[in-house]
Amino acid sequence: MKRAICFFLLLLAAAGTAAAQYYFDYPKYSRFEAGIFAFGWRPMNSGPTTYADSWHDRLLLSVYESTLISQKTSIGAGAGASFGLFFNRTLGTEVLVETSASDLKTTAGMSAFWTWADRRFIQQDAAWPGTGRLKTTKIALNIVNRFSNLRRAWTVSGGLTAFRNTFSAESWFGFGVSKMSDDGQFQLMDILKVGLRVPETRWWALGADLGAGLTLKLSERLGLKLEVRGFYCPLKGVSWSFVQGRYDGVFYGQILGEPFGEDSVEFVTNAGTLSTFDVKPSSFRLGIGLTWSSVPIVEY
Repeated sequence: MKRAICFFLLLLAAAGTAAAQYYFDYPKYSRFEAGIFAFGWRPMNSGPTTYADSWHDRLLLSVYESTLISQKTSIGAGAGASFGLFFNRTLGTEVLVETSASDLKTTAGMSAFWTWADRRFIQQDAAWPGTGRLKTTKIALNIVNRFSNLRRAWTVSGGLTAFRNTFSAESWFGFGVSKMSDDGQFQLMDILKVGLRVPETRWWALGADLGAGLTLKLSERLGLKLEVRGFYCPLKGVSWSFVQGRYDGVFYGQILGEPFGEDSVEFVTNAGTLSTFDVKPSSFRLGIGLTWSSVPIVEY
């Protein structure tokens, strides 16, 4: 009897040891992960716009004028949040929501070439700064692959992204005008600095994103995450609108308050070429933030 009892106790001890070994050896992982972050981002440069026309008038044998409008994006700022659901230690899904804004530095470079009937040739050049702004809200649904140990975790994720973009811009172009002096003895010539505007334009687009991150674990639940991510968004073609009004000549000061109205818009539309340009919401960003993970669990 004593031998049977001893054997039973030994069997229970062995079973307990095996169960404990199985429990502690089974991989632990966080099923849920949430984060907030801030980042610097830079969208791709928007395309250039060109305007050109040519004409002649009385003593002016030929007039050729052109404007090149270029835009350069600046580094902007943004913030966002994420929520992830993991099916096991390595594979999961993630919802990413973020919003950001960036200014665009616009420069309009104008050149004008005037040839008079007596073969005199005059060239004038000017450059005028403008403004622009791109705001983007992104909603991404990603697949996440995670590799982790006790102190850090690496993630690679990517998927589909919905973009809500808002764009606006203001710039200028050079418009040549000519008229006779009050005494009729001289033909006056100058360039008007005429305003252009892209009214605030909003649109949705579907694209993609891909990123990689490193999380340094500050505690069992809290982590500091660094991440780089690129976003692809299709191009959007936009057009300039003319700002009608009265303008002064920029070079000689003899033509003042010259109207730029419907007749001028019709001339520019028919004789000149004011091209559309592409807005490029695709971007690259570098972010930093905090993550919170659910209490590690054991799956049997």
